[in-house]
Amino acid sequence: MYSTIKKQELLRWYNLNIKKRHMPWRLTNDPYKIWLSEIMLQQTQVKTVIPYYNKWIKKYPTLESVAKSNIDDLLKIWEGLGYYSRCRNFHKASIKVFEDYNGKIPEDFDLFKELPGVGEYTAGAVLSIAFKKKIPAIDTNILRVMSRILGLKKRSKSNLRKIKKNMIEYLNTEKPGDINQALMDLGSMICKNKDPVCQNCIFQDICKAWEVGDPEGFPTKNKKAAVKKILMFSGILVVDELILIAKKKNGIYREMWQFPSVSIKSSTKENLIKKKFHEEFGIKIKSMRLIGSFNHLLSHRSICVKVYTLRARKTLIESKNFKWIKGKTLNSLPLPNLDKKVFKIFHNYKDGTE
Repeated sequence: MYSTIKKQELLRWYNLNIKKRHMPWRLTNDPYKIWLSEIMLQQTQVKTVIPYYNKWIKKYPTLESVAKSNIDDLLKIWEGLGYYSRCRNFHKASIKVFEDYNGKIPEDFDLFKELPGVGEYTAGAVLSIAFKKKIPAIDTNILRVMSRILGLKKRSKSNLRKIKKNMIEYLNTEKPGDINQALMDLGSMICKNKDPVCQNCIFQDICKAWEVGDPEGFPTKNKKAAVKKILMFSGILVVDELILIAKKKNGIYREMWQFPSVSIKSSTKENLIKKKFHEEFGIKIKSMRLIGSFNHLLSHRSICVKVYTLRARKTLIESKNFKWIKGKTLNSLPLPNLDKKVFKIFHNYKDGTE
């Protein structure tokens, strides 16, 4: 695997591949842009990321512009990409770079991986690509490629150490970032999870998994996480033509504006729903009317959302966690797709189309 010929073959394949895939972050050595792309690509497909990346870079061309930005503005651009903690952590990390490192992204692996939302993989990817550091960036694709080549079936810490050791030896080159990216691409395009195209792989002749005739069996598959079912009650409270929106302190949509919502395990009893709204938001509901419902799917969650109009006194004073706004201004705020669906139901109900 470590022969110069194999590296040359891999890099030749990779260079042809760059022209085919049209990834804008592959055309720069700017560590900020490479870092941003790696964060956006976490659990998200390349074709989905490209327009978000381009829009972000147009508005925030430097890390400093991110650090100085308001989190609401950043979340607005991120809106629809999902996994919003990535955006929040990237903002926190950019601020920390300016507070602790004079605005320069640390080239030290241990320092960089401690930034919010970074970790070992992202640190290895950014430092190897932007700074030519000989550091492995082991994502699921590289893990699969290396497990098959080395014949490592079990997902274990000892096998991961073997993969890292082999990767470090293989990265002993002038282009460690290209090697990391080439192996990632090989995993996503050739050495795929299902139906690998082994006949097109440059490592076929030394691949242990191919040798035993079971490439798909390497490594063993992770058990899929069970889908968690959630029952959510979302409330539209309108007073004097103003709609109440709120920010939650925790949960997947924390720091994003939403319509007040509560989750109760199974009960749909009105008095319990009212009690929960009062506990979480201080809203004393006089009455509530169910106007619609829908299912919203996330990676490991299935959310059944019931939408209500609420009647209550306008007792909540605006704060950093509450706002009274006109419906037409909603589009200017970062709003999860779930809440866009809630507002559509309310809009249709108000217009008499439901």
